[in-house]
Amino acid sequence: MPICPKCGETIDHLIAVKEVFTREECKVYAGEEEGILDFRETLSREYLDDEVVGFRCPVCKELLFKSWDEAWKFLRE
Repeated sequence: MPICPKCGETIDHLIAVKEVFTREECKVYAGEEEGILDFRETLSREYLDDEVVGFRCPVCKELLFKSWDEAWKFLRE
């Protein structure tokens, strides 16, 4: 099994960090404080895309890899 290069722990998986992009339509009201908007109800949500921005160790949470290939090779050790 692979060993984390940052903390030295044996691990069997990584944590993928993703950015998810959506488009939402919401009902918006004036908030209690000046200049604050209150987003109360989502009318629709459309998934647009997602992107993995990195892979972290599940133990120490350090970012280990930014590419799919590096993560795959590491997990195949």
